[in-house]
Amino acid sequence: MKLTLENESGLLRRFIVAAVVVCTFGGISPVGGFLSGDDASLQAQVIEKDGDWPSPLMDEEPFDVLYLDDRSDNAIIKIVPVENLDLPFPEEGNLRFEYREDSEFVLQVPYRHIESYVTFNELLLEEAEDFLRDNQYAPALRNLLYAYDHGAANDPDVRRRLQSCLFKDAVANYSDGNYELALSIFEDLYRKDPDFRVPGINASLKKTIQSCYDGMLEKRFERGDAEYIKSALDGIEKQYGEVMEDFVASWRQKFLDKAKQVLRDARKAAAEGDGRQAHYLSRLAERIQPGMKETRDVQVEITKQYPLIIVAVNQPAGDANPNRLDHWGSRRVGRLTQRTMIELTGLSDEGGRYQFLNGRFERTDDLGMEYAFIFDEKPDPLLPYSSPNQVASRLLDHANSYSPNYLPAWAKILGSVSVDGADRVAIQLRRPFVRPSALARFQYANREEDGQPIQDGVYAMTSKRGKEATFEFNERYPRESQKQYPVVIEEYYRASSDAVDALIRGEVDIVDRPALSDIPKLRKAPGIEVRAYAIPTVHFLVPKVRGEYEGSVQLIRALSTGINREGIVNDVFGGEDIDGCEPLSGPFPIGSDEYDQVSYGYDMKVKSLPYQQRLSMVLSHMANTTKTKKFPKGRSAPPTIVLAHPSGSLATAACEKIKQSWEESGIATTLRPLAKEISFPEDDNWDMLYVEAAIEEPLTDATRIMGTYGIAKDVSSPVDQSLQKLGYAESWQDASRTLRRIHRQVSNDLSIIPMYQIKEHFAFRKNVYGLGRDLIHLYQNIRRWRIEGYASEQKEAK
Repeated sequence: MKLTLENESGLLRRFIVAAVVVCTFGGISPVGGFLSGDDASLQAQVIEKDGDWPSPLMDEEPFDVLYLDDRSDNAIIKIVPVENLDLPFPEEGNLRFEYREDSEFVLQVPYRHIESYVTFNELLLEEAEDFLRDNQYAPALRNLLYAYDHGAANDPDVRRRLQSCLFKDAVANYSDGNYELALSIFEDLYRKDPDFRVPGINASLKKTIQSCYDGMLEKRFERGDAEYIKSALDGIEKQYGEVMEDFVASWRQKFLDKAKQVLRDARKAAAEGDGRQAHYLSRLAERIQPGMKETRDVQVEITKQYPLIIVAVNQPAGDANPNRLDHWGSRRVGRLTQRTMIELTGLSDEGGRYQFLNGRFERTDDLGMEYAFIFDEKPDPLLPYSSPNQVASRLLDHANSYSPNYLPAWAKILGSVSVDGADRVAIQLRRPFVRPSALARFQYANREEDGQPIQDGVYAMTSKRGKEATFEFNERYPRESQKQYPVVIEEYYRASSDAVDALIRGEVDIVDRPALSDIPKLRKAPGIEVRAYAIPTVHFLVPKVRGEYEGSVQLIRALSTGINREGIVNDVFGGEDIDGCEPLSGPFPIGSDEYDQVSYGYDMKVKSLPYQQRLSMVLSHMANTTKTKKFPKGRSAPPTIVLAHPSGSLATAACEKIKQSWEESGIATTLRPLAKEISFPEDDNWDMLYVEAAIEEPLTDATRIMGTYGIAKDVSSPVDQSLQKLGYAESWQDASRTLRRIHRQVSNDLSIIPMYQIKEHFAFRKNVYGLGRDLIHLYQNIRRWRIEGYASEQKEAK
């Protein structure tokens, strides 16, 4: 029916009530005397059929349901939930409410006309029962939790329903093999009510939790996740005490039995000649059951029979070369399998310390023009044989411009070479040079006919398969008595975190180059030591912009100012709190408090290159504008850069950060990862090259970085002239002044784009001995390496 009323001002308002609703004297009336609306609005409040509302209810806004009596045509109406209901309703008075779909006005209805009132909680509980009948535990639990949190927390029936639903959900997850999820539910129930039981389930909750743990731990046991299981058992023992005492004891016995079986398998593998498998199994036994005397005995036997050290690396070797500065893996393996006549053995206050392996290298005059290679009377049996004639030949070969081994810097200073008797080679320089031994780090032999270098180191690579490379004692040399000479296996790990976890678990013995972010974790791990290399890596970009932007100074500066160097050092490398990790303004290392000897080429007065994104955007726009003027018919497209970078998770992550910054500056960037074995693109498809270089001696490495024979060949004229002058340095003061001049020039003209220095580390288990400190190369002291049983560093088991 429709009723119209007028207010005091004579304005007409429409009071609309659906035909099923009576007017004020028999049903609903407005509070204040007036209603506003239309037929469609009010009709939307009336439910045609009981239960005619969407499901699931939790997808709707909460509502209560009002059932009116026959005097209101048994109307069913959705209303806004009424708080603090006075139930049961008194016989006199009115219920005030708002329509669920149109709550602009407050309405009222006499209590005597209300047949019944159903709250949203009651609707949810009813729907939850329907869900449970259909084994839909998740939506049922959602309904029950809502009711519990909205006024039913003290209702024992709701608590019972909630516990029952949780239990049934846990049982379903347990049946599906989702033991961890089921366990979390069971344990939550146990904490709330240890004596909880569900009708139809005879087993106690404790037994159910044990069964759940059994299933979960059995899966872990099959995967060999011993650390997880032992930690879980400790947690169970602490949480449940005597209640789970037998359960914990049975699982620990299972570990003991498993460890003994693994040891039997280790002995069998050793007897069959499979040393690698024998080592793996003996280490596995120690992880399963630490501290067993039987494990230590087996490991001692296996180590004596098959000494083995596993090194985790993040960059495998390609072209093994001990003098290569731009590929960490090649440099590392080169030192293991090849020797040079003169080697860098450490740092001093005036550059590096160098040693002639077959004797000694000495200055023989006061002017620094004459030097001599003096051979030991008794040659070292573990060094390549080299006579004075052979050494003289190598020295001349590297000064010959027609030789593939030609080294211009050496040719520039070498005057003459003469063999002086059976144990001496004399050289005459054209002019004094501050450190000629730094240039004379020549390999003993040329490459073989197949293009591979001769392996004249103490170790030689004997196999390479997949991610593993095996190195064994070089049979060209006699074995020293009482020396172990363990087999070395390099195992490639793409992510540092995986290598670190393997070291902590005892699966590898050494990590060659862990990420700085993993150093704190390693320092806290028992049985592991972390040491720093004496030589840091210097990271820089080599520009070679192609196409329309070739030679664009604005673009190069835009690229430089668009790099957040400090952010990369801190966020990617994790070097925020590590001395020796910081942004650079030049191409040479700045060193660290511990190893500052390599900093003689760094000009401390030059400030770090700033990160200025707005300036980068402006410079990028200027480069585009200049290009458009130069090529007026070309399209005005923003710069596009191809950034090539070496393999490795950290180099990749750093370049991703650089790409992000450049693109925010309007420079489209494509990353080009290089193959693991190379560090320089084999084609011309790149504009920027990311380089990480181990600069051992700035005096001689400067021309290997920049200039005609360097990585970055296209440098400015001032830099090129300074590089030429560096070859005439007669004192360390001259060398330092020239290197610092190069630093200032590079910072100004960006012949290369300096970025940052990273202090590199290695980590090893304490059962590996002889590695040494202040290392230049990981394998620098390989002749002294030895390993004891992994279990020998563990404490006796309780």
